[in-house]
Amino acid sequence: MADINTVGDRFADAPGRIGAVLEKLYGSLIEPGERRAGLDALRRLFDVDQLAVVCRSAEAPTQVSANLISDDTPRPEYEKHYVKSFCAVDPFVNLPVDRPLMVQEVMEERSWESHEFVQRFLRPMNVFHVLGADILTEPGTIYGVRLCRSRHAPRFSEDDRALFRKMLPHLRRFGQVHARLGRARMLEHVLNTLTEGVKLGAIILDSHSKVVHSAGLADMRLAERQDFYLSSGRLRASSRSNDQKLQRMLQLASSLADDGIEGESQAARFESSGGSLGITLRNLPLPAALDENAQTGTMVVFRDLDSETEISEANLIRLFGFTVAEARVARLLAQGLTIDEAAKRLAVSRNTLRTHLRALFLKSGTTRQSELMRTLVSSSTVFC
Repeated sequence: MADINTVGDRFADAPGRIGAVLEKLYGSLIEPGERRAGLDALRRLFDVDQLAVVCRSAEAPTQVSANLISDDTPRPEYEKHYVKSFCAVDPFVNLPVDRPLMVQEVMEERSWESHEFVQRFLRPMNVFHVLGADILTEPGTIYGVRLCRSRHAPRFSEDDRALFRKMLPHLRRFGQVHARLGRARMLEHVLNTLTEGVKLGAIILDSHSKVVHSAGLADMRLAERQDFYLSSGRLRASSRSNDQKLQRMLQLASSLADDGIEGESQAARFESSGGSLGITLRNLPLPAALDENAQTGTMVVFRDLDSETEISEANLIRLFGFTVAEARVARLLAQGLTIDEAAKRLAVSRNTLRTHLRALFLKSGTTRQSELMRTLVSSSTVFC
């Protein structure tokens, strides 16, 4: 086996080149739009025509969640074709973990050349020689990395294999960080969507009471210094009385955290020129990514108490099976209108509206108007 530290003249400057490639590769994690640039740098390091990364289930190889191809010519249509049709017939899968293999070590070259996967998928991309490795990035998740060359290009050598093996730990770490960042971005998107839908603001403070994340109405209010602002990274309320109340709540949260008490909530009502805000503070453990000592932080959630709850009639119809007329009545009642006010708004009689109300009780599984209102308002978060 070749010495991975002296893998031939072509790789004499490999350490310096690897450092530059890793900088590009890990930098692409921070800027998702640069992901292909990172793979392109990796492709040039290996001196191959194409480089493919396939994320698949370890238990079911045909369950592919992502496929990226680095090429001088972008090939998004081939990425989609692989996931949709060709992953099921790819014979170069289920490789031993962390062991770079050439395709000729898995099957005879004649069988490879005549295989449907090569004929219909690889040949149109001018690919024949493949060196691949399967990397277990997380339990149940395989990153399949495939280095590809045309038939007329040099076959992969032991030097190529040695360099590939040297890069495997970095590629594994890249896959792990990529997966975790993907989940974090997904959760952030979900949080932003939820807080916007129900008119909530959320702010996460670290163990030093400094803001590490904000979402929903909080972003806008902090940017406009409306009710809240940042001072040296710390959360402050705009009015003196509200700020005194907020700082007392934060001090209590800090004391509870020092005593090892998590999950305790505090609530208060803040009055301002813009209306009333309901404020809730809750201690929660922070991951190391937000607080390097992984200590307890604080989540501050607030809601505009004077704003009307937005309820979609279309969503009420889908969720409860209301008719169009019933959904209109439900939306008006949820906004706080009385039966008489709703009847007047809809230009119907009081008796007609009461008929609709009985249908609302039946379809929502409620028996009292107050119970119906709670159900309708709660349902607004389902489709926010």
